[in-house]
Amino acid sequence: MAVPEQEKHRSRDVFLDVVGYLSAKTSILLCFIKDHEMKSEIKDGLFTSTQASELLAMNVQTLREWQRKKYISLPDTGGWQRYRLQDVFAIFTMDRVLQSGVKHELAASIAEYAYPMYVRIMKDIENRVPADQQTFRLLVLAAPNQDTSFQLISGPEELHRKLDYRADRSTLSLLVDFRDIFEDMNFALEYHTYSEGERMYWKSEAGIRP
Repeated sequence: MAVPEQEKHRSRDVFLDVVGYLSAKTSILLCFIKDHEMKSEIKDGLFTSTQASELLAMNVQTLREWQRKKYISLPDTGGWQRYRLQDVFAIFTMDRVLQSGVKHELAASIAEYAYPMYVRIMKDIENRVPADQQTFRLLVLAAPNQDTSFQLISGPEELHRKLDYRADRSTLSLLVDFRDIFEDMNFALEYHTYSEGERMYWKSEAGIRP
């Protein structure tokens, strides 16, 4: 039996309505999924191992190796390993200092100053301390058979004075500029994360905001 032409049109209209409804629902669902893929909250200010690896541009295995050798000390979160912001700053500093050719043990000792120095620099900026008076340099003096000396430097004049009056001219000296290190670290944070109020979120696709 032939289907009346009017019935055909009605069936086609119903089919198109269903397709349109499903398309709209699918679009909403895809937007929801995309938004949640790109918007992942960093809970309690703790980064996952994968996030820390991307943020630091370092291999996860290297991070685990440094922890195993006690170059870095991470919080016990009772489960998957997590990294605090201060841990990220310390690891970033250690990696940067290693590029100057020092040993891992010395780099790890220098890295312990990273977060306290960051807090100090932020306070100096907040209090509008002149740049040439800010304390953002660490002078490391290492002599054979002697304890390594770590000295905070407030300005160029103090730096020259410290270097001029070294007791042993053969002492290895290393000047760590934390301000430069933190500028690079902050750039990485801005690239991979963003904040909404007091919450911090991870960008699953770096450089894209939901």
